[in-house]
Amino acid sequence: MDIAGAFYTNQLPQKYLMCHEVLKQTDVQAVFEGNVTSGNWVITKDGNKITDGQGKIFIPWYDEDSETQNPDEAAKIYHWNSDGGETTWTLPESWEKLKNV
Repeated sequence: MDIAGAFYTNQLPQKYLMCHEVLKQTDVQAVFEGNVTSGNWVITKDGNKITDGQGKIFIPWYDEDSETQNPDEAAKIYHWNSDGGETTWTLPESWEKLKNV
């Protein structure tokens, strides 16, 4: 795997999880604040996948001048598909009223 692939499929998802407090952890899944779960390399937010465990990510992130540095502000989205091609994802709720993405 190249450096970019490692960043998007490993480092960025870990950094996203580190921004959320762990509420509960079992042998197979962790539950985080903000309705985030992680298990078997899949991360969900509000029940929607943001990583699929197979090299595809769609991770919300905060704006560079954010005071809270909470990725769930979703000022931008990081997308990566190790296989290339098209993917389909659910937009964050905060993007619901946007006309263009």
